[in-house]
Amino acid sequence: FQAEDGIRDLVRSRGLGDVYKRQDYPQALRKGQYDLIVDGSHVAAWRIAKGLHKPVAEAQGTLDYLVVVPASNTTIHSAEQLINRTVCVKASPNLSTLIFIEQFPNPMQQPELRIFDDQARKPQKLLSGECDAAVLPANVYQNKFDLATQAKLRVAYKLAPLPSNVLTASDKLSAEKRNALAKHLSTANPASDPLLQALNKVGVNGEDPSNVRWAEVKTNALQGFDKILTKNAYGWN
Repeated sequence: FQAEDGIRDLVRSRGLGDVYKRQDYPQALRKGQYDLIVDGSHVAAWRIAKGLHKPVAEAQGTLDYLVVVPASNTTIHSAEQLINRTVCVKASPNLSTLIFIEQFPNPMQQPELRIFDDQARKPQKLLSGECDAAVLPANVYQNKFDLATQAKLRVAYKLAPLPSNVLTASDKLSAEKRNALAKHLSTANPASDPLLQALNKVGVNGEDPSNVRWAEVKTNALQGFDKILTKNAYGWN
């Protein structure tokens, strides 16, 4: 297995960006249009559960999300206090949005979701009063917002940590090549390895590509994770 092959395949069929937002993404996956994909652990779990892909590697660490409110709001501290409130979230099937929705099993007692994909501008939406709260990645809040912006906000509560992004491959990539790729990713130095840097730039948002390391997929942690999609997102049955 050559690193150059991995970079070329990953760029050609990465399963991210605009394709992730397309409504026909589930159909494209079912038709086997992508051979090597890195994306959210819930979508990876869905591909694995459907027998469409095999796991290769996962980014180390967890995905951590915060529910943030304006600092002037001193009353919201839990999910229950967001019922009938307006919350800025990313468009489904974003993992943070689906996990957030899971907190409200009663359809009559839910917040009003306002779709807003630009994470960097969510503080403006909060401070202008367009949203009462917003769901944000912890790394965006900590690394992308300056101290002056953070001082205007307050973390109401944290969502439970989630499995990080997962790389999967179709059966067009032999077991031998999948294993070689997994071994390479788990042992290479992201500061100097071109394949690892390409993977990190494509598949890990909000992190320094030279710091993110990959490891063997914890398949037990992914079991049942696909139900987040099938229950809460249209077109993923």
